[in-house]
Order: sequence, then structure tokens, then C-alpha cells
Amino acid sequence: MLFAFFSIIFSLFTSAVLFYIFRYKRYLIVKPSIWFLTFFHIIIQWSSTIYVREVTERLNNLEPFFVLTQGLPVILSIYSLLSYRRSSLSISNRIKVVVGKQLIRPSSIIRIIIINLIIAFVIVIIYLQFVPFKETGLFHSITGSSAHEAKMAREMSAKLLKQQWLKYLYSFYAKFLASFTVSLLVLYGCIKRYRISWVWIFMSIFLITFFAILPGARGPGARILFVGLATYLFYNIEKFKFGKSTILGAFILIPPIYLQMATYNRSGFTAFFVAAEEMIFRRILFVPIDVGLYWLAYIEDHGYWGSAAIPKLASIVGVSPVHVPNYMMRYTFPGNPDNTGYMTSSFVFAYFSYFGWFGVILCLLIS
Repeated sequence: MLFAFFSIIFSLFTSAVLFYIFRYKRYLIVKPSIWFLTFFHIIIQWSSTIYVREVTERLNNLEPFFVLTQGLPVILSIYSLLSYRRSSLSISNRIKVVVGKQLIRPSSIIRIIIINLIIAFVIVIIYLQFVPFKETGLFHSITGSSAHEAKMAREMSAKLLKQQWLKYLYSFYAKFLASFTVSLLVLYGCIKRYRISWVWIFMSIFLITFFAILPGARGPGARILFVGLATYLFYNIEKFKFGKSTILGAFILIPPIYLQMATYNRSGFTAFFVAAEEMIFRRILFVPIDVGLYWLAYIEDHGYWGSAAIPKLASIVGVSPVHVPNYMMRYTFPGNPDNTGYMTSSFVFAYFSYFGWFGVILCLLIS
């Protein structure tokens, strides 16, 4: 089948470009587009190649899917390799100067860390005043509750909070403050390196991550640990080792895998690999493609969403707005009692579903 053949060719081409960049043109990794491309390549492009059978079975028109999942990363990989090379080299050299001469004052970093930890402590205390620990999604996940109870506790301690201000306050902590603080902790540890004990840094990172996943969602924890890893890699840009970085990245997946095991009351060595398969190959690789297929299959039957999919734009043009992720969840799973859930898709599938081929141009501009 031509679709499968060209999917493999395009995926291998992007892999070769990324390998060349990380091996021979490391200064280019200061570009955000390289990191976006790397994640998109793994999570979307290779996933669409691996699960090509599901794609061909569920879509009648394969051209848009191929352009979004294969054409877009190939174009972006070529552009990222050839564009802004001098600027990237200049920024990379500046980073080396900062690292080499240690222009970042450790005292300033530790001061910001302390302030952040105080703010984080206050937010967590306020949160626990309204959501006791035994009612959080994390508690139900690790104490043997049923998967349904754990899911409902996760909803009640996050999206269904009666106090909207508390939901946004804790989201600020879990999605920004925690990651920012962990990044500073890792940076401080890299600067001090052999002059401090890493024990308190790791303990601080553990506690920050633990409190960030109190509602039971695994995403914030993985995001926080990834930010810490990215900070370490950027600081040690000259000593970057692909194999070592891959191993460190694998360790990031251990906490969410354990949480997956706890949610479904599993234990043992075999259960770890089952949960890993669910988390990595299903949750990380297949689910983004699965959701994208639902979105594209919907517009094959019903047409593009248009301006209604973006509330502010809908109000300007005078149409009723539609919360598409929530609508897609209710449309795809009509018997699901949880009508507050979102079927959130990658922006490449979302923008194409909203605006058709014009959405592809938007995706290229954003990327």
C-alpha cells in the first residue's frame, strides 16, 4: 500500500534529519522548533506509521491525514535544519559562556527557589483545605479504589471543583510554578555540582511533583520531570549524550507507570510492563492518533467546524460557539456518564477540523 510505504519513508527521513542535528549540529537544539519536531515525530509521525492499519480502516480520505502527520514534520525538519543557523549558533555560544563562566549567581537562584517553594506551600495548603487528601484522585489511585472511583475522584478534585478560583490557582501551580521551580533546582544543582548534596534537591523535586499530581492526573508529573531533564540537557549542552539522555527520559515514565498500576490495583513485575505498554504504546503513542482519527472521521461526515470552534472568533462573526473537545467526547461516547470530559486533539488535527486546508497553513506558521 502506497500510504504505508510513504509513511515509512517520510518517518525515516525525519529520523535521519533529527539524528544528524543531535549528533553533528547540536547548536540547533536551542530552537524550540527542534523540540516540537522531536515530540511530534515520536508521538504523531511514527505513531501514524506504526498504526497504519487503524488509520486506513477508519478514514475514507487519507490525503489530509498523510499531509498532517507525515508531510508537516518533513517540511518542518528541512526548515529547522536550514533556517536561523547563525542565530542558533550565537545563542548556543552564549549559553556556553554562561555555563563556562558561571555568570548565573547561585544566590539569586536559591532566593527565587525559596520564594517559589513558599508560594507552592501556601497553594497546596489552601487546596487541601477544600479537598482533603483522602478525597483526591491520587489517594484513590494508590489505595486500591476501583478504576471508576479513582476517575470520579480525579474529576471531583480537579475539573468539577466548585471553587473556580481554586481550580485555576492549583492549575497555575501544577502547570507552571512546579515546573519552573524544578527547573531552577536542577540549574542550581548543575552550577554547584560537587559542592552540594543532591539529596535535598531530589527530595524537593519529589515533593513538588507529588503535590502537583494530587488530583490524580499523570500528565503534570511527567511534564515537571521532563522540564527538569530539559534543563539539565541545556546546561550540559556540550556533554550531551543521546543514550544517557534516553535512559534519564525513561526514568521520567516510572512515576506515571506506577500510578497507572495503582489505579487498576495491579502489582508485580509483569503488571509493570503491562502498565508500561498501556502508558507508552497506548496512551503516549496510540491515543493521540486515535483522537485525531475521531476528529477527522467526524468532519468527513459533517464538514468543517469553521469559526464556531473558536469562541472569540465565533462571537465576532455572530455564530454560536461550540466547545469541540467536549462535544467530541459526548459524540464519540454517548453512554459515558462523565459529560465533562474532553477529547482534546493535537492542534494539527484540530485546526484542520476547524478550517480545512487553511488550517494546514496555520499549523506551519505555529510550528
